This record gives sequence, structure tokens and C-alpha cells, in this order.
Amino acid sequence: MISSLAIDRLMQAYQDRKTGIAYLYCNYKKYQEQKAINLFSALLKQLAQTSLTPEPVQVLYKQHQQRQTRPSIDEILKTLRAVIQNHTQVFIIVDALDECQEGPEYRDALLVGLRSLPTPQTRLMVTSRPIPKITQEFQNSSILEIKAREDDVRLFVESQTARLPACLAQPKSKTADNYANYGSC
Repeated sequence: MISSLAIDRLMQAYQDRKTGIAYLYCNYKKYQEQKAINLFSALLKQLAQTSLTPEPVQVLYKQHQQRQTRPSIDEILKTLRAVIQNHTQVFIIVDALDECQEGPEYRDALLVGLRSLPTPQTRLMVTSRPIPKITQEFQNSSILEIKAREDDVRLFVESQTARLPACLAQPKSKTADNYANYGSC
């Protein structure tokens, strides 16, 4: 949710073609689709659509169209860096990095590629649960830890109990008989 708010805010604040905004939403259910090459391709597509000079993308496309091949991750990153250079600034948001599968073709390659982007123009925002390996990757970055307050969690749970079947919402007593009947409600 925070990423969506940040993206909306950036889109409102920067409507010029000199500023690029690109984002990724990681999802553990789609881990096979979320290889780093696919994620960087998505970023490249988003930034090329707002670029004043999408020439590097056109060159890459023509080169591979003629040979009927697909670009490598190195070619995509090289083209992405060229497109970023055509913007005065670029904001990249990666939501739920912890849901991107760990491994050389997935999260590891994504992190290496993100670190290779031009730093003067590129601003990166990453959201993740506090996983030590990810936290270590960003130890020299500004980090904002967000935690739910106990009162907020309690209010949320109480507001959701109305959606539960009556027999689950408020059992009359915590006896084994009551719990045994939960499957039938």
C-alpha cells in the first residue's frame, strides 16, 4: 500500500517527460515470472514509454527482431542504463522484494542490476519485510521501519470478525466440543 501511495504521489508531482517513474510489485505466487530479466524488461518498458529518446530500445528491438532472438539480461541492463541517462531523474519502486524468489536468476540478479544503475539520476525505493539478507544489502541506505501498533491490529481483527461465520466469531465456551464443530459451520 505504501508503494502504491508513493507511485501515485510521484506521478502527480512529476508529469514531465524528463522524469521517469517505474515500479515492480513482487509476488511470491508468480515467482517463476519474476526472473530478474523479466523484471528489468518491465522497468525498461515503463521508462522507454516516457523517454524523450527511446532510440536505445529501438536499436535493441531491431537487433533481436532480425535474428529472432531475445536480449540477454546484460543487454537489457545496458539499454536500461542508456534510457535512464536520457532522463533528468528516475524513480524506481520495488514493492515486496522479500517475495521475489532468492537465487541467481531472481532476487540476487535483481539486486546486482539495481546497484548497477546510474546513481546521479536514479532514486530507488524498496519495500520488504525485515529479512537479514535484504537488510544487509541496504545497510548503507536510508531505512524507515514501519510496524503495526498493537491497538491498530486489535481494531482490525475486531472489524474482521463480522465476516466470520457466527460459530467462529464468538464461541460460547472454549470446550473441545465447540472446537470440534468448527468444521461444520
